[in-house]
Amino acid sequence: MKRLVIPTVLAAAVVLMASSASATGLLIPTDRNLGPLAIKYHRAKVKIKDRVAVTHVDQVFVNHTNRDLEATYIFPLPKGATVSDFYLYVNGKRTKGEILEKNRARNIYEG
Repeated sequence: MKRLVIPTVLAAAVVLMASSASATGLLIPTDRNLGPLAIKYHRAKVKIKDRVAVTHVDQVFVNHTNRDLEATYIFPLPKGATVSDFYLYVNGKRTKGEILEKNRARNIYEG
């Protein structure tokens, strides 16, 4: 059994390292003259339970402009991954995100 555990743990570590390279979200302003907002802080915590990896990602972005911005948050997910919760903090106020199909979300937003 010990011989099986080590390769499994190593394989999981390799998969996590490979997928963590793309585990950075981007906040892209709708004003195309501006590039993606700078990431001030990025932390990812991974817990593995019953062969399932649960990842918690915290990111803080900095708006270096002197105005409010509208932006799109892009977070690439590996194949087979899902999002279970999403929260946004603006000036310390927490807002729970609702996960919707892309076209439905756009229709609601554009009203």
